[in-house]
Amino acid sequence: MLGRKPAMTEERGRAVALEDGSTAMLTYHPSYLLRLPDAAAQVEARALFVEDLIAVRRRLDRDEQP
Repeated sequence: MLGRKPAMTEERGRAVALEDGSTAMLTYHPSYLLRLPDAAAQVEARALFVEDLIAVRRRLDRDEQP
């Protein structure tokens, strides 16, 4: 999609401009969250994932305002 492999630790949660003029927000794939072997890491990664989803919702809400 991006034409490159993103550095998730640096780019997660950031908006990325796509070639077609749209914007993508990088986050973890849900299956990654399930595969983390450490329970504490799962909790932390899930919290970051939820933050990302909230940020996307806010951005969509902002973009939908007239």
